Amino acid sequence: MIGDLLRLCSGSAAAFVALILLRAALHKAADQEGFEGVLADYGLIPEAALKPLRAIVPVLELAAAVALCIGPVRAAGVALASGLLLVYAAAMTAALRQGRTQIDCGCGGPPSPLSWGLVGRNFILTAALILAGLGLGEWRTLGEAGVGWAVALIGLACWIACEHLAANHHRIRQAYAPSAADLFGGAA
Repeated sequence: MIGDLLRLCSGSAAAFVALILLRAALHKAADQEGFEGVLADYGLIPEAALKPLRAIVPVLELAAAVALCIGPVRAAGVALASGLLLVYAAAMTAALRQGRTQIDCGCGGPPSPLSWGLVGRNFILTAALILAGLGLGEWRTLGEAGVGWAVALIGLACWIACEHLAANHHRIRQAYAPSAADLFGGAA
């Protein structure tokens, strides 16, 4: 029973991160010029490397996503995906330390300004990959695979909802937070 649950969690974690990487790869591939602009905004990459990187990064994300879904090469997918996420976290950290907080993270999905929360998010995804890489085995039945993918898809839906909430954080706060004049009585 515990082994079945661990196997389900491991496979679901791999599928969840694979879906996130697939979404990110498709987003970057669909707007390569926009992604190149995001890379340039970080201020960390020489101009000559921007065009090659805009093409290579989505391919690497896609390769990691596919490998995470194929049992015999899952370990390679875990290594590649973890490496990508940690490089992204390092790039975000460097940009944040330079004061570049108003640039889009380039992660895919709604535009999100750089923040320490995004760095933490990449570490959380890396932790999920540790679970995926434990080598607990593959789903044994079609039913297990169906449940595993359902868990991954529900996780992705929650992830996307959280991304949209985070991207709209400032508008939500402004819409629902009373102003200082409302709290303390403004000059009339």
